[in-house]
Amino acid sequence: NFTGQVPESICNLDVNWSSSNITYNYDDDFNIYNNQLCPPYPECIENYVGTQNTSECIECTLGDINGDSSLNILDLVLISNLILDDDYNECGDTNSDGELNILDLVILVNIILDN
Repeated sequence: NFTGQVPESICNLDVNWSSSNITYNYDDDFNIYNNQLCPPYPECIENYVGTQNTSECIECTLGDINGDSSLNILDLVLISNLILDDDYNECGDTNSDGELNILDLVILVNIILDN
């Protein structure tokens, strides 16, 4: 019953994903099929996630509060306004912790600066 997004850091685990999920002998294989994991999936597992229930997944790029497919200063301003108004929007919750706060802004700034 895993839910949410899978962090890129999962690729740092010492797991051979290509040999996982091939059989349904649950004693031998680590299997992540049939959960509620939301895309996008880290590259190391994207071909091995199997079937997921994505009905509760956010339909936006985290941080892209205005939905223009670009992470930029406008998103920072809009998220700042939501924080000041003590409001919430899932698309602005860049760390997916259920809260909109300064941490979300810091993450978004780092993403913007890295691009």
